[in-house]
Amino acid sequence: MDQRNKTHTKKVESKSLSPAISSMAEGGEDSQRLKKIAAAAFDYENDARWADYWSNILIPPHMASRPEVVDHFKRKFYQRYIVLTTIFPTLEFAYPFSLLL
Repeated sequence: MDQRNKTHTKKVESKSLSPAISSMAEGGEDSQRLKKIAAAAFDYENDARWADYWSNILIPPHMASRPEVVDHFKRKFYQRYIVLTTIFPTLEFAYPFSLLL
């Protein structure tokens, strides 16, 4: 398939979306934005699990000093340890997270 066919397919798909579906997609973007805000507001410095998590990440030092990389891993930590243990409080103690992945 050449590039022109790919472009045409994308245009047809976007035209066929109903207004209800496009508004649901926008709601998903708001949800993602709220998740990022919640993760950014979390107090990582006072959470011992964050220090343990960060010390076990194997990335080069020049990458670890980049704020966007640190933010990425903070969001990942927040999703894995804070959100999951809020939804399933006994999950953290019953099963190691490595078994869930």
